[in-house]
Amino acid sequence: MQSDAPTTLITPPAIDSSTEQLFGITPTIYIGIGVLCVCLYLAFVYRNRRRLDPRELAFRTICHRMGFSRSQILQIRRHAISMGIASPVGIVLNPQLVEEALQGSV
Repeated sequence: MQSDAPTTLITPPAIDSSTEQLFGITPTIYIGIGVLCVCLYLAFVYRNRRRLDPRELAFRTICHRMGFSRSQILQIRRHAISMGIASPVGIVLNPQLVEEALQGSV
């Protein structure tokens, strides 16, 4: 039992994977927006870091290089406050004061 009319197969047009777009924007634009966001983030981080007191930056750098933990850094800061010193960088530069700060809080 065959039908008298010919059959027509309708298929959707093939989508080329290289021209896929989301919301009408090419992937290159998404990459560009991502790079722009990273650059803006780094610019703001650099700008905020420059606003810090140079003594604070020196204190952070020295403590990092000496391998102090966060709790030890906090102990040194508290010792500096108790001594009436505005910046704890002076304590970090003196080994006796560092030892006193770390032993005094234990």
